[in-house]
Amino acid sequence: MGFFRRKSRWAGVDMMDLVPLPLVEHDLDPGTLLVTLKVPRFREPLIGKYMQRLLPAQRKFILVTLEERGSYLWRAMDGQRSLGALVDVLQRDFPDDMDKIHERTAIYFTSLYQNNFIDFLASEGLT
Repeated sequence: MGFFRRKSRWAGVDMMDLVPLPLVEHDLDPGTLLVTLKVPRFREPLIGKYMQRLLPAQRKFILVTLEERGSYLWRAMDGQRSLGALVDVLQRDFPDDMDKIHERTAIYFTSLYQNNFIDFLASEGLT
């Protein structure tokens, strides 16, 4: 069974060196600064774009509201900062949240990646 297993494209890479890139649009609540992700209801490459156009405006997106720190991290993603740099910014602005911050941030971004809300680029110096 291991013969058919695919090697992860990120095997052997320190997750804190990866640069997250958003793949979905978002809205920002100016009062609370919470981010709401706008996930297209149909995302399949072949028929998804066609089906998405047929939906009425109020049904085109699944809305996912992020909590305070998740919204903060989403707003800080700029396609240049690595996860390690984002953790540094988070530590600076939320000094009370130091408990396992690297692990919690890695789990959070892994979840965003698995749900196809983001993708990763390798930062400079990585292949």
